[in-house]
Amino acid sequence: MKLLPYPHRMGLGEAFQANDMKFAFVNPHKDDFQMVHSWVKCREYFNELLMKNHHPEYEFVTTYGFDYKPDEFPLDLSATRIAVKFMSLEQKQVFMNNLQWIHSVESANDIDHTVVHDISAQEVLLIASKLWIQKCLLTNIYTLLIKLAALNVTAYTKSSLFGIRITDQQPSEIDYINRLTVPVFNSILENCTVIAEIPSKYVDGTDELRLPYAVHGSSGLMALLQYKPKKKSENVLYALTNGLKKAFLGKYKTAFIKEAA
Repeated sequence: MKLLPYPHRMGLGEAFQANDMKFAFVNPHKDDFQMVHSWVKCREYFNELLMKNHHPEYEFVTTYGFDYKPDEFPLDLSATRIAVKFMSLEQKQVFMNNLQWIHSVESANDIDHTVVHDISAQEVLLIASKLWIQKCLLTNIYTLLIKLAALNVTAYTKSSLFGIRITDQQPSEIDYINRLTVPVFNSILENCTVIAEIPSKYVDGTDELRLPYAVHGSSGLMALLQYKPKKKSENVLYALTNGLKKAFLGKYKTAFIKEAA
């Protein structure tokens, strides 16, 4: 099994990330897998990728250098297939040791477990339920789970989690949990199938077609938090924030992130 590289150059404009893992969606190609875009660390690019593949009428525009070619590489939506490039062999092993943690989230949502195929010393291919590509928010959550597993998140509790550092920098994904709060994050992870069932015209969670920069920057967990307090007339993500109002109460059955040792 080989990972076939994306044949076009992308001049990506990506911000610094302490947890510098990279991702690429892939399609099956005979016995191998074809990358449908270059390696990226900015997971917001996937918002435009999903919008174009779920909604052909969406006018794809290259955003921050993400020069995806949908006519040449339409994404196979029959399952979630993502290649992951780790920062090191050690980080890859940490991820593998924490794979059961991702499986626990999938079990809570009654979906198939992620299967891992080894590609190289620092690369793997993940094949998972198509649930994770049914909404931009779900792809954002799934790729966040991957990054958290690679940070050995199961070894930490609510209080110690925020001490995680990579070369003296706190990874942005830890800040996301801090802003959501651990109880709300746990509750959202239990409600991924609910997210998939919340009706919206577009997979970015809206009922109006937005411009590419809005899709890029305002379709994930942090956008959900940003729009939650807005009144309905000002909340383009109202269907999602209203559909998850119970999750925002922070009541959960499974402590995916432990609150206490």
